[in-house]
Amino acid sequence: MQKTILIGNGPSALSKKLGKEIDEFDTVVRFNTYRIEGFEEYVGTKTDIWVTTDIFPAWHKDYKEVILCSYNRREDNRTVLKMKEYYPQAHNFPEWSWQETIKLMGFSAPSSGAVAAVYFKNVYIYGFDFFAGDRHHYGDKIEACHHNAKYEMEYFRKLITGGKIISFHNYLKDLNYKILHKIYPSYGVGGNWYRDIIIKIAKENGVKTILDYGCGKGSLVKLLEKDFDAYGYDPYIPEYSQNSFTDIDMVVSTDFFEHIENIDEVCEHIKSMNPKVQFHSISNRKASQILPDGRNAHLTIQSPEWWEERLGYMGEVEILGHNENNNFTMYKIT
Repeated sequence: MQKTILIGNGPSALSKKLGKEIDEFDTVVRFNTYRIEGFEEYVGTKTDIWVTTDIFPAWHKDYKEVILCSYNRREDNRTVLKMKEYYPQAHNFPEWSWQETIKLMGFSAPSSGAVAAVYFKNVYIYGFDFFAGDRHHYGDKIEACHHNAKYEMEYFRKLITGGKIISFHNYLKDLNYKILHKIYPSYGVGGNWYRDIIIKIAKENGVKTILDYGCGKGSLVKLLEKDFDAYGYDPYIPEYSQNSFTDIDMVVSTDFFEHIENIDEVCEHIKSMNPKVQFHSISNRKASQILPDGRNAHLTIQSPEWWEERLGYMGEVEILGHNENNNFTMYKIT
């Protein structure tokens, strides 16, 4: 069966050296003002089909197929007539692909990559960041702009979970939380709910420094700063991505452990900080949020007893309580 890969222009296209593997696809599709020169070992050299919103003369190559794509289809029709001067085989995306994309997305101005994902069969995607980064393309300095990141991400997530497209090399795994933090302003701010119990435990144990591990956007850190030297760590938030903490009095996490798979590695990291006391709140159910790569946001769902045993590596564990309504458990470790 013929395999097609759509190579997006997002910065994540340079996250892995997959050039040779990309060139092995039967059909490689690239978009608009894509870049290859200087990036070959990352994105390959082959381009079979060019999907473009304009003529862009500098990008004229020997393509097997050229597809014009613009949400203003009347303008698209005029442009494709000009493009036929260079490429007699140039054509528009058929109307059915537009209608299916718009129906699935619920948005009338999808990206060219979104329409291509419906149009092509047996398709893989790579370098689609859903405009969640600071830059629009890996090959220029244009800021992320003009497309609706939320609609795009939720649309591609539907296609992935429905088996219509495949994330090449699971590259979205490294972008999951970065994308969610960027797209949803309220994502990663739930730690505030635990402020009082954390302060109570901290004062009982003579705590001066507190680290919120997996702090999200840092809302809990900002609350704790009023009474303690409070810090945050979250690899997906630039402001809190530094992780060289040592000798922290108290480490806390809220709605964090259930989101990770490398639990032992994280426990080892926390233990290396020599905290006097720890507080962790961990959910025991599936999340309502689905990650961009199609998985449930709670990657590790286990019983309170399972977590009690696993956390025991870091010290003596006490279950402080279990919330039946929201199905989460709170732990103190000394």
